[in-house]
Amino acid sequence: MSDQHGPYRGERFSVDLGDDELDGFRKIELPKHVTERSQFRGGEDPAHTQQLWAATQYEDLVITRAVDDDNTLYEWRDKVEKGQLEDARKDSIAVILKDEMGQSALRWEFTNAWPKEYQTPNFNADKDDIATETLVIAHEGMERKGGT
Repeated sequence: MSDQHGPYRGERFSVDLGDDELDGFRKIELPKHVTERSQFRGGEDPAHTQQLWAATQYEDLVITRAVDDDNTLYEWRDKVEKGQLEDARKDSIAVILKDEMGQSALRWEFTNAWPKEYQTPNFNADKDDIATETLVIAHEGMERKGGT
């Protein structure tokens, strides 16, 4: 019987695009989110600055999936290329980390997400690599949630 109380392993994950939950991802790069620092110098202590927070910036979500007959990622990006950004924008998508039983353990949810870049597979007859496609997804915020 497996240990259900230790840290989660990083190789069981899927992506919920709202309409579809896709498996087969080789790599997912969850974005950093960084709050900028603003400095303020008060009149009572001009030699020192105070550290204040400013805007929070989110990097892009990057997902890489093995190429198969499923065109979901390509078709999502194609909407943007055709100028259908409102159709392409998704209110909420999620990266789902699964436990050893294959159940949702943690979720990272992204709001107002849309695919800003599609990277096609590279082919090389000298290597025995799996063909992959990569989608770079812009979003307006990320929230970590537990379980389903």
